[in-house]
Amino acid sequence: MFQKLYSILRYLDEVFLVRSLNFDAYYAFHKALGFPLKRMGFLLAPGYKLNLKNPITFNEKVAYRHLFAKDPLLPEVVDKYKVRSFVEEKIGKQYLVPLLQIANSFDAIDFSALPNEYILKVTHGSGRNIIFKNGKNNKNYNEAELKKTVQNWLVEKYRFQQLIWFVQPIERRVMIEALLKDEDGKIPKDYKFFVFNGCVEMIQVDHDRFEEHKRNLYDREWNRLDLTLTYEQGDLDAEPTLLKEMIALAEKLASSFTFMRVDFYCVSQKIYFGELTPCPGGGIERFVPEEYDVYYGKKWKDHANLMRTS
Repeated sequence: MFQKLYSILRYLDEVFLVRSLNFDAYYAFHKALGFPLKRMGFLLAPGYKLNLKNPITFNEKVAYRHLFAKDPLLPEVVDKYKVRSFVEEKIGKQYLVPLLQIANSFDAIDFSALPNEYILKVTHGSGRNIIFKNGKNNKNYNEAELKKTVQNWLVEKYRFQQLIWFVQPIERRVMIEALLKDEDGKIPKDYKFFVFNGCVEMIQVDHDRFEEHKRNLYDREWNRLDLTLTYEQGDLDAEPTLLKEMIALAEKLASSFTFMRVDFYCVSQKIYFGELTPCPGGGIERFVPEEYDVYYGKKWKDHANLMRTS
């Protein structure tokens, strides 16, 4: 019943508020009401009341960052194109996935100049990507459907209902990168490093993200944690030979923040930067057992200054 009520309220909010208001007005309206949709969604997902006055758990601190983070560096590092400059300055351009094209619109893409395999994404959004292999895309879109999808991504009111400020200023563009594949020809594993106050405390490994998604979690010594986070565990991963280097790089990239998740791929003994993620899982992923939510929340110190370490 509560889920149904939440869905109805979200729909009404979308129709009457999201479609008609700019972000500042929309945010002010929800703030005046005490962020009711945010609180209801939190109660449904992690499964407990959201405490914004004194956030303790990891998920609460993610929600707090969503609502109150105004650091001007955030739109720069979340922008999938601009973050490349940040990475180049911090650790070097040798860790960047080759960029094939950047365009302001779908029609500006020169598809004739692209190889048979690549990944198309937009600069502002998570999950807004399409993989091309052998001239075909993983969504089975025809040309008209592909254009419509990308154009919709470029004009959508992205993450309005989550009240995330830092994605709103990002310039909407299409970028195309080389497609990374492992030795089996599959999309490589993600190595996601949770960096708290300059120290890697947890590593997440995702398998087959576009097929049968599995997820393992490890400490920095590569001991698998007896923990699930949204997805079931997969087969035990061999320790990456470049683990220590990835940890050092992650800590360097996250050094300006009290918390940041830093994502890498490791292909043919070469490390590639994936992305910087300030709010993993949107603050609604359930830790099982749930005490890990508190444990990692305590690792993320200084909730009143969740952005910068200096």
